[in-house]
Amino acid sequence: MRKLIKADIGRILGKKAIWILMALAIILVSVETLADLDMVNDRGFSFLVGAVDITSYMGFILGFILILGVYADDFKSTAYINTIGRGFSRIKFITAKFLDVIFIVLGCYAVIIVLVFILKAIAGVSFLPVEYEFYFFRMLTDILCTIACVVISSVFFYLTENATIGVLVYLSVELLIPLVLELTKIVPAVKALNLDKIYITGASSIVTSYFLMGSPGIGTLLLLLIIVGYIGGSIAASVLIFKKKELDF
Repeated sequence: MRKLIKADIGRILGKKAIWILMALAIILVSVETLADLDMVNDRGFSFLVGAVDITSYMGFILGFILILGVYADDFKSTAYINTIGRGFSRIKFITAKFLDVIFIVLGCYAVIIVLVFILKAIAGVSFLPVEYEFYFFRMLTDILCTIACVVISSVFFYLTENATIGVLVYLSVELLIPLVLELTKIVPAVKALNLDKIYITGASSIVTSYFLMGSPGIGTLLLLLIIVGYIGGSIAASVLIFKKKELDF
């Protein structure tokens, strides 16, 4: 399994298109964040808000890259059939892909943290201890949400073996479903259910709410329960679907 993971990560990180996309995103959010500081009085708080936005935006871009690199490439080229045909079990294949996602997410978020603190030094702003704490809680939220969105979308790669459908599902999970949940708030009965707070991309509001109430630990625990539920359920579904799938060797 280690060889497969190492080969996957090397293949993904070796693509120029990925680095170009990440570089463009970094330049865009960096310029926007620094430019906004000139229009506010509290530069430190404004930069904190920008740093949180950078993390969330880069998480979306990173998730899209992972969907393309970890899953879409294999299913579009049918390379996964060759891997399984050489005796690699389907459960190990699913596990290896999941670990690919985790390792790349953690590595890229480490880079994002470095980027944020480089921009912080350039801007000449400082954070209060509570602001550092808030930023890292939100960072944890984005890491978990990015992994969850990718893993949920991966179920549809195993179900359909179609790269295009998998990519569309990821965009729906990240963009369409949150929009629909927001629109349903116009119905009072639906709004009272707070469905957006138990959905992946809205789960960060739980951490924020409990943080502001002075109980960040409770918010983080609830977030973990929600996200682990999504991730665990998606992996279980992938195993059940893919184990019964007939592959054309």
